Amino acid sequence: MCRMFCLSGDFSKEYKKILDSFIEVTRNDPLSVNSDGSLTSHDHGYGYVRYDSSSLDFFRSRTPVFESNIPDFRSGQFIMHARKAAPDEPIGTLESHPHYEVDEDYEVFLAHNGWFDKKKIAVELGIENFTRYVDSQLFLKYILSFNGEFRTRLEKTISLAKEKDLIRATANLMILSIDRNTRNSKLYYYTDVKEGSEYSDYVKLYHGNTDLWNGVFSSSIIKSISFPKNVTMKEVRRGVLNEL
Repeated sequence: MCRMFCLSGDFSKEYKKILDSFIEVTRNDPLSVNSDGSLTSHDHGYGYVRYDSSSLDFFRSRTPVFESNIPDFRSGQFIMHARKAAPDEPIGTLESHPHYEVDEDYEVFLAHNGWFDKKKIAVELGIENFTRYVDSQLFLKYILSFNGEFRTRLEKTISLAKEKDLIRATANLMILSIDRNTRNSKLYYYTDVKEGSEYSDYVKLYHGNTDLWNGVFSSSIIKSISFPKNVTMKEVRRGVLNEL
């Protein structure tokens, strides 16, 4: 399981506090306790993407985020993700999120918290050697295997994921899509779990906003003592695709 957040707008005043909160809970997550009583560390790499009309910043690393130097971003559309790999999933720089795919119409960056059934997705895509991929990357390929406007593709993929039982655990998504023709971008977010599974506080997402920006956060992040106090928060509704 992973921790992640996304922001849109001018977040310059709160960015440091948000980043401090993120680093704190990725080092020791208060909502994820191991069998020996220790707190989970999301230490299998991290990455981010930031986009505005003048620039695109995209970075991934195998190094844990709490051992890294993070740029001081100020505004735009932004996703940051710290990974805790699912069992038997490969670990490395290329396996860190966000994942990236492109076709003739869209450039897309996807960050995911949870676990998809990558063998089943690989069958849908006609990919035989699926073990070289992580589940989230295959899910992104699945989205772009369809035609049409990006939101329509994403909605269809989520619907099929439920219908074909492709969700093994949580399906928390933060996705930046950039139209290659217009250069316009959209930031989507979604939260759900496998049918019949517990929708616990750990997997919930929360929407926050000020007058200058909107954001969505993994639940642990907003519980940090470092998290800014001037942000209006509400729980994200489960099973509904939203735009930030």
